[in-house]
Amino acid sequence: EGKGRSLFAAAALPKWSRPLESPCAPLVLPVLHEEVRPYRCAYCFRRMEACPPCPPKNVLHAHCDPSCEELNPFWEGEHQAVGRLIQTGQAKRLPGPTTLLCSRILRKMQSDEHVKREFERLCYCPDDMLSQDEKDMYRAVMRQCSVLLYHMGEHLASKTALQMIEPDPTPAYRFVSRISMNGFTITTSESYPIGTGMYPRASMINHSCRPNAVQTFWFDKEDADPPNMPKLQITTCRSVKAGEEITISYCDNSCPRKNRQNELWEGYKFHCNCDWCERSDVDAATVGLRCKTPGCVGEVVSLPPEEYTFMGPQNVTSNRLSGSDTKQCKMICDTCGCTDFEEAIKSRTRVMDRIEKIGASFANDNTDGEQLQTFGRELSN
Repeated sequence: EGKGRSLFAAAALPKWSRPLESPCAPLVLPVLHEEVRPYRCAYCFRRMEACPPCPPKNVLHAHCDPSCEELNPFWEGEHQAVGRLIQTGQAKRLPGPTTLLCSRILRKMQSDEHVKREFERLCYCPDDMLSQDEKDMYRAVMRQCSVLLYHMGEHLASKTALQMIEPDPTPAYRFVSRISMNGFTITTSESYPIGTGMYPRASMINHSCRPNAVQTFWFDKEDADPPNMPKLQITTCRSVKAGEEITISYCDNSCPRKNRQNELWEGYKFHCNCDWCERSDVDAATVGLRCKTPGCVGEVVSLPPEEYTFMGPQNVTSNRLSGSDTKQCKMICDTCGCTDFEEAIKSRTRVMDRIEKIGASFANDNTDGEQLQTFGRELSN
């Protein structure tokens, strides 16, 4: 109820089954994240073996071989348009992944009715649940799309983007939020994020913090002919009963409930009420904090969802938070009731962020020993 489209098992599925039968193809060519553009092919997303040790940072597209370059329908127009914008001073930096993905979808929608129909079927965030910062960002993305498409010679798509902003920006909010709420982060086999893509067939699958399926991505082998765009595969990670809903995780389900709930609210505008979120014993094991009250031996857990505090005015007319509201999950000691754990959480978050950055550097082969030694000294202190 209230979840929109869902996917259920028509028959019992053993572990390692594939509910969608075949890998999902993307709606349009996915986009690479900026930090990996010099290292990976813009079409097939494979890591380029011949990549120089210190590639230039301002790279919009790179291809592993001429066949991928020929199959990529977007790179030439984007490359030329961005070059003109930077040369004339209309742009100071390369477009980000969201701007590129929006422009590709808008461009395809003008000539491909299937792309238009599939994209418009996707759910979007209601306007009153968007913060003002999100609205400003969505308008900026759509304006950048309009300029980019105009300089690519895609005047109809450029006009469409501009009409989504003026005079009423609601269509722009809905367009960009369809991408933010339905897009998949494309990851390597080591779970490093490298790009973003739209896979409508898989977008109907709902979230659970204890899912029965996982999403992985297929990248072509070197001898693939012709090469393919990255595809998404859904695989069950445990047995599924007939009639049971197929679920995946939209967030890192190894994190404490507080982190999961905040991430889901920020990205998808809902709070999870799955069985895993209701179990305080599981949460205490993942939090990993010790109560700071002298003599207390209690465990630190997240408050249950019904006891979250609300920061900002509540929209009482719709029983839903308005865009200015923040539903904040708090931590509490289950013995003494202490709730002063914000600084400890921030410190742990900083450490985890550093670990993730170093891990990403390893994936790109540009981490040096001095960086690891410095981080080791910081941890020991």
